[in-house]
Amino acid sequence: AGAVLSLDRGFHEVTHYAFYGAADASKAEIDGLAHRMLENPVTREHDRMALTTVVNLLRTASKNTVREKRARFYEQTRLFPAGVDGSQPSRDASEVRVVGLLAYDVEDADGKPGALVRSLMDDVRAVLQRTGVRDLVVEDAKADALAEGLPEPSWLHPGRLATLRSGDMVLGVCGEVAPAVRRAYDIEGRVACAELHLDRIVDATRNAPSDYRPIQRYPVVPFDVSLLVPRKTPAEEVGEVIASVAPEHVRDVRAFDEYEGEGVPQGQRSLAFSCELFDAGATLSTKRAGVLRKKIVKALEGKGWSVRQA
Repeated sequence: AGAVLSLDRGFHEVTHYAFYGAADASKAEIDGLAHRMLENPVTREHDRMALTTVVNLLRTASKNTVREKRARFYEQTRLFPAGVDGSQPSRDASEVRVVGLLAYDVEDADGKPGALVRSLMDDVRAVLQRTGVRDLVVEDAKADALAEGLPEPSWLHPGRLATLRSGDMVLGVCGEVAPAVRRAYDIEGRVACAELHLDRIVDATRNAPSDYRPIQRYPVVPFDVSLLVPRKTPAEEVGEVIASVAPEHVRDVRAFDEYEGEGVPQGQRSLAFSCELFDAGATLSTKRAGVLRKKIVKALEGKGWSVRQA
């Protein structure tokens, strides 16, 4: 997950202590939940074990908005489910390994609702695809608790959230932070966050086919393509169309740019992808590369998407 987020998706990795205090819990509206309390906390601001990554990620975002108008963070850490009495979890495992993601844009206060969430969801899909999740189901409905003993994400906007599943397993939650919670941390604009359950992702991909491929012996031909798609179309879906045109000759399909604004029709967004064209057994000819480019463009246009010509 870290390699995908840092190298491919442009996230900054952050690290926090795995606890926080009553004041931050109140801002995130989880102060009424049972926490596992520290007997000898260093300070009152760090007296309970974390039930979610969003508390510390929001605090970090709040400190950075003065310098950076938009940013993306992630953290790989552990959460600590609590029992009814706040001392012991209600299942055998006492820790839950997770990765928390947060994106904010202070200049998006009047922007199109849901755009930041969709962008973060594209990042989440990229992580899950790279880890081998093949049967991901995204439910645009009330997000479930990530695991037993952890809270349902009440800090998310009720109309802009989703639960990510593989079979019956909840792999993660993603959504826009509720305005009241965002304002409690003095953050303008919009904020989106997600949490992924790492152990369940491992379980979901345990029997996935290997992604191993031999080293490419012959030169590859880079190819970039830009297109207009409906705003709600996931970038991952577009990438799958490109890759499926000729799996034996197209590889490393990646989204590298997204734009909504002047010059783009309302209700749409511009996406740009890069990929590599290749031949495993010989140097790819100029003619063959041209044929592959045309096939990719035709496949994209066949979906009703408008390919933007240079």
